Amino acid sequence: MAIKNFRHSPEFQKELEEARGSRLLTLGDLFFPMPSSWGLRGDPYLWSALAAQMNYERLEDECDSEPSFENHIKALFHELTGADIDKASTDPTVPMFAHGGMSSGMVSLNWWRGTGIPLLLRRHQNLIEKN
Repeated sequence: MAIKNFRHSPEFQKELEEARGSRLLTLGDLFFPMPSSWGLRGDPYLWSALAAQMNYERLEDECDSEPSFENHIKALFHELTGADIDKASTDPTVPMFAHGGMSSGMVSLNWWRGTGIPLLLRRHQNLIEKN
């Protein structure tokens, strides 16, 4: 039996919505719920690390425009992986994200370029439009 990510549960979503109503949103809120699929084994660890980095940055104060938010994500991506997401041609391996398996610690540039960053940009735009 597969274990489901608790962040996908209706109970968690309800709690999250209630909590968001009672406090200021942070950029870290854009990372929940987590995606249900990833490119390589290091991607969920990078996702969590980015969420933690942005957890104290208020949505109202930081990165009001989409280009600056995208640049912010790319700068943190580079800081955490050592790779420039726009120029790198090979998937980086990040030792702190290595927890076993063939692609352990590897981060998928294709997934981040085609899925991860576009998802965060859509969520960012949706939250800005709502606020």
